[in-house]
Amino acid sequence: MALSSLGICCLRRIAATAAPRPQRCRTFISSSSSSAIPPLPVVYHPLFSAPQLARGHRFPMQVFRVIYERLLSQGIIHPSQVHAPRSPPSDQELALVHCPEYLAAFSGLTLDDQRVRRIGFGAATRTAMLVNRTKCEVAGTLLTAQLALQHGLAVSTAGGTHHAFADAGSGFCI
Repeated sequence: MALSSLGICCLRRIAATAAPRPQRCRTFISSSSSSAIPPLPVVYHPLFSAPQLARGHRFPMQVFRVIYERLLSQGIIHPSQVHAPRSPPSDQELALVHCPEYLAAFSGLTLDDQRVRRIGFGAATRTAMLVNRTKCEVAGTLLTAQLALQHGLAVSTAGGTHHAFADAGSGFCI
């Protein structure tokens, strides 16, 4: 199994269960590893789990915080491995992927009702908190890519939001 596959597989299993992790997983991810492999860089920011959605909402926004806390509490990672995005991406960076009109409507909290429904966060879609959280997640993805290029592999606790389009969000992805 490739190292990247091993790391992703182990992080998903660890986040999903409280089961003991396999030795191979422990050796690859843990900061206390005696292996020659350096500790895995992990990207996390508290904004990844904001805003607090209505009770019973089907998107588990808190999962990003839970993953991070479980990795720390089980000794899988050490705080020294954790990196946080420092600033949101610029509008110019976001415009490399998204239409300026869509970005302006999202950032300006003026998305129409159809776009809000398609995204799935309801009223939270038109809040500064969700805009900040979304941009922080993008910054985290960019930081994760930079760390992966630098270290060979890195992981973000907020990955997996990949259903958006250039001019619209979809399926909880903006």
